[in-house]
Amino acid sequence: MTRRRWIAEYWDEATATLTGAQAEHMSRVLRTQPGVEVDVVAGGRVYRATVAAVTPQEVRFNLVAELDAEPALPVTLAMSIFKFDRADDCAAHGKTSGAGGAEARGALAEDCA
Repeated sequence: MTRRRWIAEYWDEATATLTGAQAEHMSRVLRTQPGVEVDVVAGGRVYRATVAAVTPQEVRFNLVAELDAEPALPVTLAMSIFKFDRADDCAAHGKTSGAGGAEARGALAEDCA
């Protein structure tokens, strides 16, 4: 079974914490209980962790062991916009979303013919 990975907002060398909507989802929808094993991403590294405490506002994890994680899959971002002055903003958002090769490219209608 595929294990879900949760991205922690706060962490140190032994614990990690998830807050906000993700914590509420874990507590109310998934009904996660203390002791459950999960994978947690903290500081760009993946850890096997156990749930230490659950409330709708916060889920705390005990980090057990760092896992060897494969690199993320490459992401290609294609967008169609009519205002070319916004293309740089879209490319910047793409880079922060994980599209490593995002760049602004413009094409005029006659270039596409």
